[in-house]
Amino acid sequence: MSIFNLPRLHFQGFARIHAPTGHKNGLVDLSTNTVYMNGERFDHRCPVSQYHEYLQRLEPRFNAEGHWDEEGPFSMAMGWDFGGNGHFAIDAKIISAQREAGQIDQCDPVVGRSVDMWGHYNDYIGTTFNRARIFDCDPASNWTTTIMVGQLTFGRLGGSHEVPYLLSVPVEGMQPARWQDFNHIRELPKHCLNPEFKRAAVHQFTVSKTARDWLWGEEAVHSSTVTLLRKAMERDDVLGLVVQFGLSNMSAPIQLDWPVFWELHGTIGLWCEGELSTFRTADC
Repeated sequence: MSIFNLPRLHFQGFARIHAPTGHKNGLVDLSTNTVYMNGERFDHRCPVSQYHEYLQRLEPRFNAEGHWDEEGPFSMAMGWDFGGNGHFAIDAKIISAQREAGQIDQCDPVVGRSVDMWGHYNDYIGTTFNRARIFDCDPASNWTTTIMVGQLTFGRLGGSHEVPYLLSVPVEGMQPARWQDFNHIRELPKHCLNPEFKRAAVHQFTVSKTARDWLWGEEAVHSSTVTLLRKAMERDDVLGLVVQFGLSNMSAPIQLDWPVFWELHGTIGLWCEGELSTFRTADC
């Protein structure tokens, strides 16, 4: 996404991340599908509950205030969301539109409309609703967090059956974190999870204008910015749309097996020739 390519839509909100945390404790070897207990391989013929009880007894433990506490409900062995299902969901709205360099429009009808990132349609069970997913390609590394979005939609106002989407497009592939800062937030009160709170990452994905099921809503004509985006799809040098979004400022967990929330800021713009799908251009 180049800063010279307009128009753009800017959105903001939060992401709800329900990613499992137990596999990051150093006791799991995904390459051999093995877990360890007291330094030895855990016998898979034993009840799983036996291993869970072992993890629950492990220290160090901490409380909801983030202080080390032998009686605290959280343990570093299980993390704050041991039972996480890997769901990634956002609650975000378009906060401004940009059609000309240096000009921000907050009066365009698209401002205030929702942006959604859904999962993939499941042919087997015929779902009409699915979550995007988030996972670590390598649990031993904090560099490999990846999101898998299946559908980008924006423009609804309230429920989509009330004021429908202005655009709905399918998304292919996976969206790894391309830019990461492990010291983004620097002044924090004491908390044992401060290394997580300091983190920030930017993800990017594209949608080809030739994708099947690219659907413009009837109300798209009421937004000047969306109309320009639609018109730009006729240009030979435009490949489709690109979406960049940043995640930062993770919330403190308040109870076990509960999702956490991250601040979300993003932009929807033009994907042009010569630009990579998940990596920014030099003049971004």
